[in-house]
Amino acid sequence: TRLLVVSHASHGCGSIFPRRDVAEMARARDILVVADTAQTAGVLPVSLNGDSLDVLAFTGHKHLLGPTGTGGMVVGPRALSRMETLIEGGTGSLSHRPEQPDFLPDMLECGTLNTVGLAGLEAGVRWLQGRPPGLERQREMEVAGRLLEGLMALPQLEIYGPRDMRLQTGTIAFNIRGVDNGELCQVLDSEFGVMGRTGLHCSPLGHETLGTLPEGCMRLSTGAFTTMEEVDYVLDAVRELVKLVI
Repeated sequence: TRLLVVSHASHGCGSIFPRRDVAEMARARDILVVADTAQTAGVLPVSLNGDSLDVLAFTGHKHLLGPTGTGGMVVGPRALSRMETLIEGGTGSLSHRPEQPDFLPDMLECGTLNTVGLAGLEAGVRWLQGRPPGLERQREMEVAGRLLEGLMALPQLEIYGPRDMRLQTGTIAFNIRGVDNGELCQVLDSEFGVMGRTGLHCSPLGHETLGTLPEGCMRLSTGAFTTMEEVDYVLDAVRELVKLVI
């Protein structure tokens, strides 16, 4: 084993994984460690050195508030010394040489970048940098905690994941027993204007772990601009649906 990739948190049910423990075990065996922070960058603190990581990968369109099609990697020295290119060419720098440049970021970037998207990502990151440290996580725990508490109060719901905001993100997965989650999502959207995500979330192995194959589950997520009033509205909508189907 040369490389270990670990998610910082599940996009299916919000579980926060013990990345430091995993990374330290891998480091002890000289295995490179990549952390996927798609679900956490911008909310939960994470760093190369503090978490014993070699590569930190992130997407721009979630908590970093950027457009879709943006993202990047933070590469540490151990990983950089071992990286081999898969496809080369079109960097726009050192164009007189057939080889890929040997310096960052050019050595890992080919072709024309998504310039407009990256400008949007920068705007999102700058907005976050103007906020007090830890505020986004505090808000997530309060707002998503209210949603989680309200859903847990409904005995007709099966809720997946830790069911504890100290151990998860603002992504909450559930099913109403005996109700197709796709139909549930459609009614929430058409009748109440509430958007969710259903099915297997591109993660069949994750749902195998949750025990939700083959139907998957319903997923609701809070964000930086979700209000308590919106959470209460969603809870009222779910309660109404429970009354209709049970």
